[in-house]
Amino acid sequence: MRSKERSAGYEAAAPIGHPGHNAGFRAASQWQDPRAEEGPQSRPADHDLDLVEQEFYRSALTSTDPTSLLRLARVPFVADIGGGKLMRLLRVSVSDEIEVGAISPGYGGSDLVYHPVPASRVQHSRNLRFVYHTPDGIRAFTYAEIRELPDLA
Repeated sequence: MRSKERSAGYEAAAPIGHPGHNAGFRAASQWQDPRAEEGPQSRPADHDLDLVEQEFYRSALTSTDPTSLLRLARVPFVADIGGGKLMRLLRVSVSDEIEVGAISPGYGGSDLVYHPVPASRVQHSRNLRFVYHTPDGIRAFTYAEIRELPDLA
C-alpha cells in the first residue's frame, strides 16, 4: 500500500504531536499581524494574580478562619522591609466603592464644579488592602506588593 501511495504522489505524514491538558499556560492566539514597531510582548509572570485577589476578597468576607486564609494566600504576618526594619499585619481592609459623581475646578476661580455621572458611566470597584504597622507608621499595601515577602512570624 505504501508503494502505491508514494507512486501516486502521496506521502504518509508522520503523526503531529499536540500538547496535552497539562501542557501549561498558553497565551491566546490572534489573527492580526503585530505591527512592526511592536515587539513580541512577554506574558506577565502572574497572569492570574487579579483572579486570586478577587477570590481572596470573596473569601475574606465569609471566612470562619481568617488566619488560615491569610496563610493560604501567603500574606506575611511579620515581614522585613529592609535594613532590619519589620512591619506587622494589623488588619485586612475590604471595601466596595461606587463612583456616582466627580468634581473639577471652575472657570477662572477657586470654586469647584460638581458633575453627576450618567448611570451608564457609574463605576464600581472593589478594594483589598493589607494594613501594616511599619517603622514609618500605619501603611496599606496591595496583595501584589506583599505576597512575595517572606513571613517571619
